[in-house]
Amino acid sequence: MNQLKLYMRYTAFILGILILMNIEGIAQKNLFSKNKREVTVTYPDSTVKAEIRTKKKRISCKDAVEYYWFFSDQIHKNLGSYTGNLLYGNYQVFSLDKKLITEGCFHKGVKNGNWKKWNPKTGYCISENWKNGKKNGYTTTFSNEGKIVSKVQYKNGLRHGTATYFQNDSIIKKIYRHDKIYEPAPKQKKTNCFKKLITKIKTKKQDAPEKKEKNNPGFLKKLKEKLFRKKTETDSKSTNHS
Repeated sequence: MNQLKLYMRYTAFILGILILMNIEGIAQKNLFSKNKREVTVTYPDSTVKAEIRTKKKRISCKDAVEYYWFFSDQIHKNLGSYTGNLLYGNYQVFSLDKKLITEGCFHKGVKNGNWKKWNPKTGYCISENWKNGKKNGYTTTFSNEGKIVSKVQYKNGLRHGTATYFQNDSIIKKIYRHDKIYEPAPKQKKTNCFKKLITKIKTKKQDAPEKKEKNNPGFLKKLKEKLFRKKTETDSKSTNHS
């Protein structure tokens, strides 16, 4: 009997914990649904499904960043400001034949994370990476066969870093700095220290005779004249003695 009572108490305790967890999950879900809701906007050529923030808490905006918001059943965008409810969460665009052509995510009205766009005509797919409303990281374009067509690096919305373009059988690489093509200065060949020392010694040896000749002009001529004088004096002395 005692074991049965313990078992029943233990079972009741576990059930109580599970019920509390379920209630907490429902409360969080309700809180999420209160702060956000999904809206649908229909255009002549597409349909947009987006999540917006229902709680109108004003945020400070940056001048060079594009903000997206929902107002009067339409989605609007503007640089540095907004009115209405900010887009906050998933964002999808569908074509008239229900094909997904754009998919991404908004955070406080600005693009954030990975965004993908599909071109229904060419079948090309563009994968972009965004951070705080600006392109950051690689933007990659894929062909309809899944092959990479281009891969460009961005920083704060500008091309900055390596850019690789695949054209037929050729690969073209470029380097960008602040959205401008960067051409690094040609590297100078490093001279071997030992070879440099040998060349310096050889040059000194070659220049030595020239320096000596420059420092002692007419040295050989003077030496010949001195020897000639000594010989003349010797000859004159020998003549006088005879």
